[in-house]
Amino acid sequence: MKKALRILALALVVMMIASVFAACGEKTPAPDTTPSTKAPENKTEAPTEAPTEAPTEAVVTEAPTEAATEAPVEEKWYDLYVWSFDNPADLGWYATHSTTIEAGEDGSLICTIDGDDPHITSSKLKAKISCDDIERIVIRVKNVSESYGAQMFFNATKKGGPTEDFSHKFDYEFTAEDSEDGEGQWEEVIIDTWEVNGWDEGLGNFKDIRFDYVDGGEGVVYIDYIKLQTTNPDKAIKEGEDTAPPEVDPRAGKTVLYKVDFTTINAENAWFSADEHEEGAESSDEMFVFSGAVSPDSAVENDYFKCIITGNDPFVKCPAIDIDLATEGVACIVITLCNRAGGKNVAGQFFYTSDGNPDWSEKGSEHLAYANSGDENTTFEEIILTFEESECWSGSLYQLRFDPSEAESGEVWIKSIELYG
Repeated sequence: MKKALRILALALVVMMIASVFAACGEKTPAPDTTPSTKAPENKTEAPTEAPTEAPTEAVVTEAPTEAATEAPVEEKWYDLYVWSFDNPADLGWYATHSTTIEAGEDGSLICTIDGDDPHITSSKLKAKISCDDIERIVIRVKNVSESYGAQMFFNATKKGGPTEDFSHKFDYEFTAEDSEDGEGQWEEVIIDTWEVNGWDEGLGNFKDIRFDYVDGGEGVVYIDYIKLQTTNPDKAIKEGEDTAPPEVDPRAGKTVLYKVDFTTINAENAWFSADEHEEGAESSDEMFVFSGAVSPDSAVENDYFKCIITGNDPFVKCPAIDIDLATEGVACIVITLCNRAGGKNVAGQFFYTSDGNPDWSEKGSEHLAYANSGDENTTFEEIILTFEESECWSGSLYQLRFDPSEAESGEVWIKSIELYG
């Protein structure tokens, strides 16, 4: 009996072991086929590719790199014309009011304030430069005065000043007080022409500048250079070239077409106004008519007319032109004179009327400056004016007017006004 029970127990043990092995055999392959095991594999690959490729395609790293590369590139500027003041014999500028100028040993222009409203004026540009090409004016200056303010006026062949409508005001950064030794500091003033009053299209060619280098006061201003600049390299001064072509006398090969001879002025053909601009019934187009700022004591002496200045805005209107004289046939106008007005005032102005400019106007005029001045001066000089670029220089000429000086006292000896063609 006991033997049979042992055999039965052994059989049960064998069956239990067999069932355990069978269970183990069924569960082992399950992990290889269950989808839950493979799903994480897909989730692992997808995020790995997306974060890596998305920023690359969006060029997040490249865009700032390109912008940072282009932004620091500075705009390159080229000189169209330069007043360097390196030639003491030909500074190219004149002291036109309350100023004494001289050449500095370091190649600068030294302007000493000598009264109210001091200013200097450039000679007319010899090079033909369109105002459309001038993008900025650069001045390197040392202001050893008590004034911060300055103003620049410009003149072009078709429009211009000196008036507020064609000017630009600016302030210096330094004065004499802004340096420890009181000798001032060099600074560069940059004037963008788009900021200048009246600077727009249709101005024609650039003519000249009047520079009121300070508002007033006392002191000295040093100017190292004044530049007209552009961003167009094709318009710039070529390396090795001068800022202006060689000067050619416009009278070459021409003859005198018409002459106003001031030595013919006498009591019968001259009328002197008692007021500043009043002409009066006694005057006529056949006479020399003087403003009230010219003394009636003015008269012909030797081979010139001594014009005595006694007030503001002296001028003489010449007799009306009595021949058919076409503007296009006139190559230049030459005024022969000796300026004996004060050294602080070496500027004058010439006006004309014509078909293209029937009334006296600023656009029908030309500002001029003298090389010599002072009551001891006895040197006669020729002022040569050309008008071929002026928009109102057209048709027949009617009459000429000459403002010999901006001074309110002194003398100007005048010989003639000649028209060549």
